[in-house]
Amino acid sequence: MWGGAEVGGATAPSPLGRFGGLRTRDVDAFRSAAGGLLSTHSIVVPRGDGAPFDGEVRSARIADLGMIYLEQGVPVDVDILDRIDYYDLMLAVGGSNRLELVDADGGAVIDGAGAALLSPRMRARMRMDGAYRQLHLRLERAAVHERLESLVGRPVGGPVVFDVALDLGGPGMRSWSNALRLLLRDLDDEAGLAAEPAMSRHWRDLLITGLLVAQPHSHSALVHESGPDRVHPKVFQRALDHIDAGLRGPLSVPDVAAHAGVGVRSLQRAFQERLGITPSAYILGERLDRVRAELLDARVDRTVTDTSYAWGFTHPSRFAAMYRRRFGESPSQTRDRAIR
Repeated sequence: MWGGAEVGGATAPSPLGRFGGLRTRDVDAFRSAAGGLLSTHSIVVPRGDGAPFDGEVRSARIADLGMIYLEQGVPVDVDILDRIDYYDLMLAVGGSNRLELVDADGGAVIDGAGAALLSPRMRARMRMDGAYRQLHLRLERAAVHERLESLVGRPVGGPVVFDVALDLGGPGMRSWSNALRLLLRDLDDEAGLAAEPAMSRHWRDLLITGLLVAQPHSHSALVHESGPDRVHPKVFQRALDHIDAGLRGPLSVPDVAAHAGVGVRSLQRAFQERLGITPSAYILGERLDRVRAELLDARVDRTVTDTSYAWGFTHPSRFAAMYRRRFGESPSQTRDRAIR
């Protein structure tokens, strides 16, 4: 499903093929490498199988989202020794894995149709068959909580605890799975953009948001009852900070919305509710205020035209008209008063 399907009689490459890793027949070396990326665990290879252990570990990062590919070539029993402090989403590239929680009810079969998602403070035991090859998505608690608060538009108390078993064929999860496949294909494309810093955070947010919407969890009712246009104050401040940092260059409302991780409509409504103006009017006002501050500073040795260009105004006549409407005088009058 995730790169291991039969294509023309041959097995397609598994995910993260472009990313270097460890190939070993040493169980301890494999356990150490995998544990460094996920959690401490024990591995027991049942006697009598006959096939040698053949482990492989590969990993990549998308922002703070960890993607880890593991295979061992033989049946193994795995016990997670410590309660995890992150979210661990497990998907089958091939074979199957039976997972059961430790000290709690629940479990899942991880194969082509099903996956498992462990939340922080959980432990699990797993029995993997010899064909099992696995892809883990490691999601950090802070990132999941931030996306939840962005969705519901306000602070949320308490941890996010997901249902362990995932039905990858369900309507929401089917769409989510397609997004993950696209990301994996892009990662294994030398010309792909997914690993670029400007893109990676958006990919991470897309996958986390999809899980919060499609997979049941302890705050699902809040997600589905919240209005779609509410923007959390922290998210709104992120939009303001992005505007402040980008006033000298090209800056569009869709760009601001994308940076904040919300839709354009949600951003527009947030500006109207909090400031009583549109995002475009806010950007224009901030640019005009910056121009005025420089024109009033006698130490700045720059013409009115050069100053307006520096803050993104490319049409002098339009700039002068907007400036007069806002401040009740022309830019040259402001400048003349400053240098007298």
